[in-house]
Amino acid sequence: MPAKQYLGQLKKLDEKIRQKREKLQNLKECTKSTGSVDVTKERVDGGKVSTDATYVDTLIQIEKLDKEISEMIKEYNVYEREIKRHINILTNEVYITLLRKRYVEFKTLSQIAKEMNYSYDYARFLHGKALKAFEIETTKKNVRCFGLTIDNLTLKC
Repeated sequence: MPAKQYLGQLKKLDEKIRQKREKLQNLKECTKSTGSVDVTKERVDGGKVSTDATYVDTLIQIEKLDKEISEMIKEYNVYEREIKRHINILTNEVYITLLRKRYVEFKTLSQIAKEMNYSYDYARFLHGKALKAFEIETTKKNVRCFGLTIDNLTLKC
């Protein structure tokens, strides 16, 4: 797998976590709103007390989603450590800094260029060289990558 694709997988996982967090927030908001009362239904005294099934279902979904997010975050942390370890194989500090900012901190090349006091074109040029160096070094040192499968997203090299 090309270096850019391999390193870019961390951002995909980050996006999946963000989406699940948004969904969780929406579900939590649903539990805070009060439902309307249907006055057209007949009123029956006595009998079995009905629980609001949709509310209970929502609470179950929240609990399940919260656990999924926690597991994804654990896997994200493992994967992030691996990415950092692989980037640190490089000997050029500029390449290490650039790749970390791009693939661990998810900064754009424009942001990186500004932070490193380079022109955008030079940062882009260095990015290409850093990716090539990453591929060469990881191949030369026979770096083993591992595959993680999280919510139908397989991270591998």
